[in-house]
Amino acid sequence: MNPIEQMVLEPKQKFCNNCKYLIGTRYRPESSFEWKCGAPANKEREFIDLLTGETKVIYKTPLCKEQREADYRDKCGIEGRWFEEYIPPQFLEGDIKLPSGGILRKVRVTEDDLKNL
Repeated sequence: MNPIEQMVLEPKQKFCNNCKYLIGTRYRPESSFEWKCGAPANKEREFIDLLTGETKVIYKTPLCKEQREADYRDKCGIEGRWFEEYIPPQFLEGDIKLPSGGILRKVRVTEDDLKNL
């Protein structure tokens, strides 16, 4: 099988650090054992914290590690059934497209710029 056929026939592997439902520090793989799964299918119930007024969520199986190791229909599983690609917010990388059609270019601030303030 040539590489192109292999790419078409084999689905792209799904990693938790690329999932939009990841609750945790995405860019710190050393903390992956703490990552939680915030997928809607994993929610058990929501309630309002009477002290803070915040909406809290209780998950059936909170840890991504447990979700991915278990291969049951009600879990994300090895193949990542609940996976959806994470798209970083526009302001974190590249130019910002303005509603008017213009582009706001990000400029790196240098030490000299800060001294001239």
